[in-house]
Amino acid sequence: MVDLLGRLGYLKEAYELLLQSPYRTRSVIWGALVGACRMHKDLNMLRLALRRFFELECGNAGKYVVVSNAYADLQMWEEVADLRQTVRRLGIKREPGWSSVEVGDNSLLTFNQYRVRALQI
Repeated sequence: MVDLLGRLGYLKEAYELLLQSPYRTRSVIWGALVGACRMHKDLNMLRLALRRFFELECGNAGKYVVVSNAYADLQMWEEVADLRQTVRRLGIKREPGWSSVEVGDNSLLTFNQYRVRALQI
């Protein structure tokens, strides 16, 4: 519901719902609000959402990418640079993504930009 309200531009309502939600301790819900703030370019609400977003799971590299992209969309280049510097200083590394494709009845092909691996299942 937070995501739906946020996407529709009802950021204040999404925030108030989130504060009352039993799921308010889950970072993914705050991430939905961060994404909506990015979409609607609402810097004030973005700052409110970011506070909780980082408190809940500060070591997750993906969060920093989301926030960096939000700052870039708002043309906040100094904040982008500061955030990237913080990531380097904290030693946070982003794991490369993987894709999987089922081949035939009993094998699985997994790959990313670095290597391909075939597994029998």
